[in-house]
Amino acid sequence: MTELAYRTLIAFVLLLHLGFVVFVVLGGVLVLFWHPIVWLHIPAVAWGLLVQFTDSSCPFTSLENKLRPLGGMACYTGSCIEHYLSLIMGGANRKLMNLAVLLILTANVLMYSYTYFH
Repeated sequence: MTELAYRTLIAFVLLLHLGFVVFVVLGGVLVLFWHPIVWLHIPAVAWGLLVQFTDSSCPFTSLENKLRPLGGMACYTGSCIEHYLSLIMGGANRKLMNLAVLLILTANVLMYSYTYFH
């Protein structure tokens, strides 16, 4: 495969990763409209929490870092979110990221509560 092909594959992995992150963040809203999605959302949130708070390796990040050298790109350390936030905003504060994760979790729990106990 050519570098361009690997870079295209890297972009595809990033889009899948972004889709997963968006689902984790906004999946509670989907639950309001389509209740069965909760059975996919809860494990996704659990996985997101595990990766965020235990510094576990995310398979999407691992795959991207395996593909990057093949596409002529340097690997990065840390999480994908930290890496891309540092490119966009000049840095990512771990404590603020943890707070954001807890706020997102709280919002999702509130949406679940509204859906199932309202």
